[in-house]
Amino acid sequence: MPNNSLKNSTDLNENEKSTVESIYNLYSNASSKVRLSLLVAIMSTSCTAELSSLSFQVPNKLRFDFRRFLPEEIAFNTFAYLDARSLCRSAQVSKLWNKLANDDLVWKRMCEQHIAKKCHSCGIGLPNMSFLESLRLGERAVSSNTSPEPVKLQYQFEGDESERTAKRQKREHGPSSEELTSILDRDLNSVNSRKPSPSPPLQDPKDLVPYKKIFSERLLVEQNWRHGRYSLSTFEGNPGGVRCLQFDPRRALLMTGGYDKTIRVWNTSRFLNDTNPGATAAAASALVRVLYGHTGTVMALRFVGMTIITGSADTTLKVWDLKTGECKKTWEGHTGGVLCLHFDDKILVSGSEDQTVGVWYKTTGKHFTLRGHTDAVTAVQLVKSSRVFSCSGDATTRLWDVETQTCLRVFEGHNAPVQCLQFSSEPSCHGSVEPDNLVGTLITGSMDGTVKIWSVKTGECVNTLFGHVHGIWCLQFDTLRIVTGGYGGTVRMWDIDTGEQLFKIDGHSAAVNCCALTDSEVITADDDGKIKIWDFMPKKL
Repeated sequence: MPNNSLKNSTDLNENEKSTVESIYNLYSNASSKVRLSLLVAIMSTSCTAELSSLSFQVPNKLRFDFRRFLPEEIAFNTFAYLDARSLCRSAQVSKLWNKLANDDLVWKRMCEQHIAKKCHSCGIGLPNMSFLESLRLGERAVSSNTSPEPVKLQYQFEGDESERTAKRQKREHGPSSEELTSILDRDLNSVNSRKPSPSPPLQDPKDLVPYKKIFSERLLVEQNWRHGRYSLSTFEGNPGGVRCLQFDPRRALLMTGGYDKTIRVWNTSRFLNDTNPGATAAAASALVRVLYGHTGTVMALRFVGMTIITGSADTTLKVWDLKTGECKKTWEGHTGGVLCLHFDDKILVSGSEDQTVGVWYKTTGKHFTLRGHTDAVTAVQLVKSSRVFSCSGDATTRLWDVETQTCLRVFEGHNAPVQCLQFSSEPSCHGSVEPDNLVGTLITGSMDGTVKIWSVKTGECVNTLFGHVHGIWCLQFDTLRIVTGGYGGTVRMWDIDTGEQLFKIDGHSAAVNCCALTDSEVITADDDGKIKIWDFMPKKL
């Protein structure tokens, strides 16, 4: 029988209805081949108005929800392959699609594709911000390293998989799909390691943060980075100028050394929460401790846990206890000022104006020097207690073997003193640190105004970044970006993969001597003693 629209039609008389019913029955009982031929014939004799009416009805007939015809597992896997924008739009289709598009496991996969690395599909990488999760879990443990670490995405639940899925579905979702779509759409034109942290303790699922919220928070921060949106805080550091700094975002702890021969310890959370805009007043409220003991400018410092080691123009290295502020040990060995240092739990390495790299065994006190540079050693980095990178005023960077005390490779390419370097280590599949198997990224900055990215395996420069007009004094990088500071008082941000300059920050009136990079902040300090915190975290987070 004809459908209800034909039965209830008031525009047809009885004879016309009978005719339509006969045609309908004939069409319904015909074979597929006949029906197709009949449709083609009808369309060929139809006028424009009739075809137009038909065109409005056909699309609706062709639409169907494929989800209703698939097992739940297959439908779930289909949604797991969508990008974030498609997921948000899918969540607005129907209640059934909304349930799948907002599933926590789907967004977990999305986080794993983007956090601390760039997604191969969309080209977007999101900051780690693991410290944010630590704060949510109430962890205030002292970090043994302040370099970026992989975010721990594996939350733990009790019960079997079906029970865990049921609990996830009862949890409160993150931002609405409309809100997250809006975030993504705003950035439409812009889309073109150390050991993992300990697993968080078992918690009630309802207290855990949904992965969708984790993703959206990091997306907001990433967009601020990409578009150069930040809030700026300034305070007075060491009188006379700041020469070195290090920042621990987990403890909001900043340490600086400078021309005043002191090491200053700051609690940046006090400063950031201070309503007084005055730089001097803010510094007074944030200053926690001042360490005295050096008789020359403090040129280098590094802290891990409660241990601080500093190097000075007075040619000494000192070990301090952060808790008490006492100097526990002094090492002497260089004949020139100590310009840089780096250490792990076994070895301390230092670079000096005497053109040597000093190697100190922390437990035994044994000390020897690595010779080869023909000018002051300006930066050093220790890798796995067996390799040392160093750069110098002689415009070269060297890779040393601690065991044999020999130079393994010389990196040449800069035309002026190399002032700074950083190496990010990625061990080979066999865990070897032989030079041919030492995998990672080496980046150097020079007084010639360029940043160079090197192949550790061949010693060749693979990319050179141009932008600074004056010399570069400092640099830091993570898995997504590079930050550099220079003699001209500018700070520049670069994409680590493409080498493209993302933006330039003008704010210092003197040379930027040192910088620190976190997932959401850049901290810089200059020769005038000004310390600036460029915060890319949205205030509502």
